[in-house]
Amino acid sequence: MDEGQVELTIDDLFNEQTDEQAVEQGNKDMLLKEGTWTTVPAWRVTVLKDEKDKGPDGKPRTVVLMSGKIKLDGEKDGNINYRFSAERRNAVDFNTKVPTDKPDRSFKNYLQAHKAYKVATGRDPVNTGEIAAYLRDFEHKLRITQFNGRNMVVSITATPPQMADA
Repeated sequence: MDEGQVELTIDDLFNEQTDEQAVEQGNKDMLLKEGTWTTVPAWRVTVLKDEKDKGPDGKPRTVVLMSGKIKLDGEKDGNINYRFSAERRNAVDFNTKVPTDKPDRSFKNYLQAHKAYKVATGRDPVNTGEIAAYLRDFEHKLRITQFNGRNMVVSITATPPQMADA
């Protein structure tokens, strides 16, 4: 332990009250300004099988998680993550919790990422890996809004011209 530090036990934490106002303010402070942000490559890509999101065939959904830095108007910086999946699932109505016939946010993000890749390269991607590599390595635009007290990516677009031979 460093000089000036005093070791406590977990029991000491039970004597401290949580500051709900500080938590609420901290959550508000993490919200990004709504608008169109530009990504700052290189982004982190994580690919996983989502066991909680199984398709009609009972197989878990493959999901790509994108995480990285963004900038707004070249001056304000932030960080965000979002997910996309080439495997369609239908959205669930936020109020009624009833499934709809519309695609969910992960599939919508995939459709937008697919289009951004095509605009940037001039061709359709061969696979999802090409889309993820494009989003990781090249600047593109993210439209960000807030939903239910959280940042949410609602649009992914290319920043052409970019890739000559992706």
